[in-house]
Amino acid sequence: MSSSGKKKPSYTSSSTGKSSAASFSGTKNNQQSLKEQNKPGVSGSTLAPARPTAGSQIASGKSSAGSKQTPPTSRNQIPAKNKRKIKKSFSEQYGLLTSIVGVVVVVVVIVYALSHLPGGNGSNAAFTSKPAASSVVNELTNIPATVYTSVGAGSVSSPFVKLTGNTIYKDAQSKPVVLYIGAEYCPYCAAMRWGLINALSRFGSFNGLYTMESSASDSFPNTNTFTFLNATYTSKYLNFQGVEYEDRNQNALQKLTSAQSALFAKYDTSPYTSSTGGIPFFDIGNQYIASGSSIDPSILSSLDWAGIAGQLSNTKTSISLQIIGTANYFTAAFCNVTNQQPAAVCSLPAIQSLETQVNK
Repeated sequence: MSSSGKKKPSYTSSSTGKSSAASFSGTKNNQQSLKEQNKPGVSGSTLAPARPTAGSQIASGKSSAGSKQTPPTSRNQIPAKNKRKIKKSFSEQYGLLTSIVGVVVVVVVIVYALSHLPGGNGSNAAFTSKPAASSVVNELTNIPATVYTSVGAGSVSSPFVKLTGNTIYKDAQSKPVVLYIGAEYCPYCAAMRWGLINALSRFGSFNGLYTMESSASDSFPNTNTFTFLNATYTSKYLNFQGVEYEDRNQNALQKLTSAQSALFAKYDTSPYTSSTGGIPFFDIGNQYIASGSSIDPSILSSLDWAGIAGQLSNTKTSISLQIIGTANYFTAAFCNVTNQQPAAVCSLPAIQSLETQVNK
């Protein structure tokens, strides 16, 4: 993605905006946006509700749309950093005719690119997503509880803003809904998926995770990660809804349902965060929101999937301190919406301590 006209990011801790042991320096806003990417002078835009697709799923149950909401103070506002913005899809903006023309152009460009590949050189087409190796998934999702206890908050601050006045958003089976909105090209989404998958795996299990790399032409190019596209999650405690809005080439991939779009438009903006439409975005049962990354993508740059997973249990590494630290914060938020279930996860002293922090 072109970074013309944009300042490089100054990465700070997710909730305070102050430098900390978790801080990392760069040059571009560490957030991605759901629309108007790379258009200078555009601000304050919101994502129009997307049309639900036939295959889309949203939890049916009681919504908190009518509940009274107390906005957080500016002290708790999520700064505009560690994010990207997603633009509207081409067809949503200009209609079917121009969408067809756009498809023809894209096909021609792809054919040309594939015929001129020099073996990498920044081309997104060079990467092929594959089923994640079972050994990697096992290392990521089956970390000893002693590691969680040893890491605690790690080297990161809480990524969450605590919402007040809402009832817990649950599905028809009374399971709290965890919403993730991201994109495959986004390097900050790439980093955060490692922590999110680990945390969710303490409450259930994934099937069908595939490997993914962030864009070759964005900040932190080719960050190794996974994609939630076509992955399934099974849990007695949580309903996870993972939406990859755009693919690695920033083409439209999955649409938000009307309910997901409403949550995103309501909470990924002021007064909850200082930028509008940033990803990755997380809503934990309408009790906590997070926007942006608390994990520095650069710590993953020199390692493949096995290399990253292999460092998670080593509590002295930056990878463990940032990914497991972030995962522990997610776990604390999850425990607060599941009524402290499962007890084996939520009763850990390190998690209990972080539950107090995410509620501040």
